[in-house]
Amino acid sequence: MEDGAERFAIQENDEALFHRNVRRLSDVRRALEKIDEGTYGTSDASGSVIPKSRLEAVPEAIYTVGEERLDER
Repeated sequence: MEDGAERFAIQENDEALFHRNVRRLSDVRRALEKIDEGTYGTSDASGSVIPKSRLEAVPEAIYTVGEERLDER
């Protein structure tokens, strides 16, 4: 019974990682498009400037921190 529960927990974790990576890949692609468009560093949601410190930490950021938090809810 414990082996089944452990396998289930591992599978859930793997699925969560997969979905996070799919979203991140989508964000990377969008960030590359924004570079080509000349809009890199501005939010897709509001057009607000994304702080340089955020872009250094998360180069694929396409939203400000506040917008990202709202989106996650």
